[in-house]
Amino acid sequence: MNPITYSENSVSSKLLKFLEKNYPLSKWVFLVDDQTHILCYEKILSSNFYDISIEIIQVETGEENKSIEQSIQLWETFTEYGFSKNTVLIVIGGGVLCDLGAFVASTYKRGIPYVLVPTTLLAMVDASIGGKCGVNFLQYKNQIGLFSECKRIFIDDIFLKTLPEKELICGLAEMLKHALIADYNFWKKIRKNELHNISIKQIKEATQIKMKIVLQDPYEKNVRKILNFGHTFAHAIEHLFLNENCNLSHGEAVLWGMVYELQLSVKHLKMPKKEAKEVIQFIKQYTSIPNWTSEQIKEIIIAMRQDKKNNTTNINFTLLSKIGQATFDCFLSEIEILEVFQEVNQSIK
Repeated sequence: MNPITYSENSVSSKLLKFLEKNYPLSKWVFLVDDQTHILCYEKILSSNFYDISIEIIQVETGEENKSIEQSIQLWETFTEYGFSKNTVLIVIGGGVLCDLGAFVASTYKRGIPYVLVPTTLLAMVDASIGGKCGVNFLQYKNQIGLFSECKRIFIDDIFLKTLPEKELICGLAEMLKHALIADYNFWKKIRKNELHNISIKQIKEATQIKMKIVLQDPYEKNVRKILNFGHTFAHAIEHLFLNENCNLSHGEAVLWGMVYELQLSVKHLKMPKKEAKEVIQFIKQYTSIPNWTSEQIKEIIIAMRQDKKNNTTNINFTLLSKIGQATFDCFLSEIEILEVFQEVNQSIK
């Protein structure tokens, strides 16, 4: 399981100490994007690394760059720079870059060591945790990837100060998901907490919920599937937005996905309507659910057919019987999915 170092405003010194101890003779390569290079590396990390020989590779930010094409460009760069099995890659970024960086490191020369420094709340509580990495393919989310262990994850609340409210909401979406599938008490804390007051203690609590699940099922054969709550809808919605060249954050897609899957939970697992309503009202504080056209609904359902969790005929969901209790492998027909779209559309008119 990925070892994690939690800190408050001290990530730079802790990262340097870790690299000097574990990789003193290795080439250190920092992978950043155009945002984290300025906001995170230059402002937060560079003071401790200014007189050390390092390489910095910068890529463009954005979900559209989490691709095979971008991976090939990075592999080519690694080869041109002469990176060896002793090179260590330090990824400084949000969920997209953590996924991309872990994927290219895990596949280059059959794997070079890498370290993750997640800089968004979503990456801290979810994307960097659990050993999965991958890229999108043909506009479908995470279609190509593998399980891979990084050498260390550094989580520091100093990066939260660099984030706009929208990014905090994205991270809150995954924290909420963790609570809904496994921890009623954490749900009670989240619903009372102010968005801008999220602490390293709460981040640690969220990561520990996920880590506990992953340790039981590292390769997602059974119970780890509950972490997909909200994501069957979310990934299909993201596919629609990628096809339309529209921006949509993963966190917002997950919030929307959870609304639909809460409705399915009430209908198919008898989740108490009162609980589902409370969660949906909480979600609506942070986002507005779209009123989809019939054509968009059709495209979303078609995208669901490509979901990795499906069997041959039906779509696979994780649903809730109550807050804190999830059931995986809930297979539903496309007609049942269409019905919930129609119900939610009707409720927001």
